[in-house]
Amino acid sequence: MKEGKVKGIKITDATIKHNTKLKLSIGEGLYLKTRGSCKSWHRDFTLDGKRGTYNIGTYPSITLAQARQLNLEGKAMIKAGINPKTVRDKSKTDEAAKRESLKQKEEADSNTFDVVAAKWLESMRSKWALATYQKNVSLVNKGLSLLFGNIPVAELKRLQISTALEQVAANKSADAARRLAKLMKSILEFACNSGYIEYVPMGNMGKVLPAHTPKKMVAIADPLKLGQLLRGIDNFSGTFTVLCALKLLPMFASRSGEFRQARWNEISFEDAEWRIPPNHRKIKEHLKLNDEYTHIVPLPRQVIVILKDLHQYTGNDEYIFASRHAKTGHMGHSTINGALYKMGYNGDACGHGFRATLKTLLRDELGFSRDTIEKQLSHIVGNPSEASYDRGVLSTERRIMMQAWADYLDTLRDRADVIATSREEAHD
Repeated sequence: MKEGKVKGIKITDATIKHNTKLKLSIGEGLYLKTRGSCKSWHRDFTLDGKRGTYNIGTYPSITLAQARQLNLEGKAMIKAGINPKTVRDKSKTDEAAKRESLKQKEEADSNTFDVVAAKWLESMRSKWALATYQKNVSLVNKGLSLLFGNIPVAELKRLQISTALEQVAANKSADAARRLAKLMKSILEFACNSGYIEYVPMGNMGKVLPAHTPKKMVAIADPLKLGQLLRGIDNFSGTFTVLCALKLLPMFASRSGEFRQARWNEISFEDAEWRIPPNHRKIKEHLKLNDEYTHIVPLPRQVIVILKDLHQYTGNDEYIFASRHAKTGHMGHSTINGALYKMGYNGDACGHGFRATLKTLLRDELGFSRDTIEKQLSHIVGNPSEASYDRGVLSTERRIMMQAWADYLDTLRDRADVIATSREEAHD
């Protein structure tokens, strides 16, 4: 390599900047290499009988003064038997690790609970019914976000979470705290599976939070009182859609959500059936994709008559109990209970209570089997092979049972003195 020396001339940054020589000696073993527009600082050395070159860095990232200082430090290391290249490489590794650590911390700080919770909600959106999605969004925004929103999810600790949820239990209710705990665990499991955290810092919150207190639904189990309610429904002065809903619900005893969101395309007048697809049922998510879990509700003659009348009003809508005022397009969750309240049933009856009424009276008054009743109530029993059995023998049993139930309700409505009907009489 062609070398250049500048003797008797003080080397400055200007000298370096305009240098075109391939190798310019600076002094004290330091030299500058120039290749095209690239200039770099170096020092050759011998250590333990082996020759090496200490690459100090590039110009102008490292100025002349800095290069001289680093050269002297390298010279001292060589004199002490230390390879300056090893020290430099370790320094670069440490610096890279420091930058990576800082980057990870910045990312962790930006992945707050709110950010991760929003990603979890979006990942679950297509798996939930709209009502379920909206309910969970509300629980996150009005509950968990107020407790943990701006905290980086990687910094959440078990004690911190349990203390906050215990406070919810004390200020609101144990059920509210347990609902939030269930959501919190799902969000943190998502965070763990997505690489935001290494483990889920919750453990068994059931041992920390107060025990769940089941809420007993009010239900009428007295046949005479049920007859009075049915007569009251006939005299209801509200809208025709709500009147039909009040007449149908005691005969269906369906879950509120399934009933209110019933669609006309699920009704077969020809087969006298209401077919509730699995994705519209209250069942586990993985079962919602299995058509074997379509729930078939037999429609008694009385139900067919009411539905055909209602079809003249809402038949062009998607939902049977269509509502022009609700954003969902169907009857709201409080409509039935609100109507019962206006009829004077304040705490004595509720929409969900008709399920308990049907279960009690079908068993005690009409003598039908538990399995047939449970299947009508849309309770999952067994596996898909048992579902196929329902479409056979048990389906026939339920069809007989539901017609007997509708006839029994007519009897309660029309007669003041009710004589319990045996199952054999009902089948006749």
